[in-house]
Formats: sequence, structure tokens, C-alpha cells
Amino acid sequence: MYWHLSVLGRWNLLGLFVALLTMLSQVDANETRKPNFIVVFCDNLGYGDIEPFGSTLHRTPNLNRMAAEGRKFTHFCVTAGVCTPSRASLITGCYSQRVGMHTNPRDGIVLRPVSPYGLAPEEVTIAESLKDAGYATAIVGKWHLGDQPMFLPTRQGF
Repeated sequence: MYWHLSVLGRWNLLGLFVALLTMLSQVDANETRKPNFIVVFCDNLGYGDIEPFGSTLHRTPNLNRMAAEGRKFTHFCVTAGVCTPSRASLITGCYSQRVGMHTNPRDGIVLRPVSPYGLAPEEVTIAESLKDAGYATAIVGKWHLGDQPMFLPTRQGF
């Protein structure tokens, strides 16, 4: 069978094609993209120790750029002055006492590879919540919430 389109039919087909492309481009334009974000957590860092927070001693150009192009949090508190409880709070969104990580750790000694303690696997972490929302998650650096297999970051959403 031979298809023959009149000039008017060709213009209608072209119009339909343009309308379809326009609709498809609007779908992409209206699609909301999830924001990317990076959480930087440092042990023993004072509020004014990096340039985005006022330091003139330490130059931190990459952190300056991240702070300028993103979000910079200026009001915060930690419930303990040591790493494990602070990390537990950041990762879970709970007070460190609530998740059993209020000392460093239960035996009063810094978590170390032989320690039998860590963040309970049933605690919901920010990484698990983000994965449920379709994000890819990663962790780089010190975990310090337990080194036994059941406490590792790969079991907590990372």
C-alpha cells in the first residue's frame, strides 16, 4: 500500500510532531530534580577554624566555594565533645543518648577495632532514609560507630 499525504496532511503531521516535541520538552522542564548534597563532619574543628566561618589563618578555597554555592549551617549543637556520640547524632538525627552512643563508648574508651559496641543496626540512619527516597549514598573517611561487621556503614545505608 502506498501512502500519499497531501500538502495539508504533511503540515498537520508536522504540527502534530512539533506539538508532541513541545509536550515532551515541557515534561522534562517541569521535572523536579533532587538536590545533591554533601555533609562534612570533622572532629575537633572549632567554629572559626575554616574560612567560610571566619578563619584568616587556614585557607580553604574548596570549602569556601561549597559554602558560597550551597547551604551553610551556622546554628548547631552536639551532646558530647567526642566523636562517637556526635557522629551518632548526625547519622540518626537523634540525641546520642537515645541511640545508646552517649559515651565514648559504653566502656568509656574510644571505639576501636576490637570494641564489641557500635550503633545498633535497627537504628534508622540518614543514609537509609535517603536511599528510600531514591538517592545514592556514600561515606568517605572515619566511621567510628562500630567496627564489627554488624555495625559497619555498609549495613547502615551506605
